[in-house]
Amino acid sequence: MRPAAGRALHGTADPVAAYGPGGSMPDPDGPNPGITGVVENMAAWAENGGCAPEARREDVGDDVVRHTYPGCEEGVDVVLYSIEGGGHTWPGSDITIGPPEMTTRTVDATEVALDWFAAHPRRP
Repeated sequence: MRPAAGRALHGTADPVAAYGPGGSMPDPDGPNPGITGVVENMAAWAENGGCAPEARREDVGDDVVRHTYPGCEEGVDVVLYSIEGGGHTWPGSDITIGPPEMTTRTVDATEVALDWFAAHPRRP
């Protein structure tokens, strides 16, 4: 697989897609049992890009932690925004799924995505 940059924004309490390693879900009998968690997926993504295996942690706000993997190959960067207590939502959105507190306003997923596309134009 060709190394590539990647961004993920993921709630730690997402009931649909696992956050923790090994597919730990709030409800192990819920949807997608055994799915690989985002923490494990992002570490693998970083490894593929030649990044360091351990992410650097930066608090963005009271409920958001930005994890960056240093030392990646040129043109590759891997970042995970962990939304503490966040659900299966779109950060910064006015649309809520589940309790409103599960959708953070600390970061805006649309802005993060557009910034990513601007920084990573398509390569031939």
